[in-house]
Amino acid sequence: MSQWFRKYERVIVGALIAMLAVVVVLSTVELGWVLLKDILSPPILLLEVDELLRVFRFFLLVLIGLELLDTIKIYFEKGSDRTQGDLHRGADRDRPQDHHLRHRRTTTGCR
Repeated sequence: MSQWFRKYERVIVGALIAMLAVVVVLSTVELGWVLLKDILSPPILLLEVDELLRVFRFFLLVLIGLELLDTIKIYFEKGSDRTQGDLHRGADRDRPQDHHLRHRRTTTGCR
């Protein structure tokens, strides 16, 4: 029964990945259309506050969709039991800017 459930789960998660990928692509196209339409409408190259908010809303939706897609992909590849640990390890990775700051602190003598 457990093996049947894992196969069922993989099919569902695979379908979710495919559907979310379509949504991210369509949202990106919609973002480009809204941005182009707002930039080319009078006054040209100037966006009003409501137009800026609409563009940023689409932009954030696309970014959230990409992050969710990445998370679901990790779940699909590694299974549910390993996903939580991998997500925590991913959040703890050193970023290049952190390395630069740490290097600067140690070279000045402050720790």
